[in-house]
Amino acid sequence: MTTRTTKEWFHLLRTIKNKPVRVQVANIVWWDYISKRRIHRPWKTYLKMWRYHNGADPLVVEQALLSIGYNEEQAKTRSTIPRN
Repeated sequence: MTTRTTKEWFHLLRTIKNKPVRVQVANIVWWDYISKRRIHRPWKTYLKMWRYHNGADPLVVEQALLSIGYNEEQAKTRSTIPRN
């Protein structure tokens, strides 16, 4: 997955129909794979839309991560936002 281009990731994200889930998954992908690369406009949009209180169901986020290539362990871990 580290060899995917930002455009490939963006294309995969567009397959996620639920907008809050798509935004949350986009931010997870950003931190996991894109943050050290040159940022493109679509990513800036996703980054601006995310809020800690996004409200996306972690189980739905987990399924979305699986659908774009995350393995089960990664998807489960990354879909949960730690609450203090």
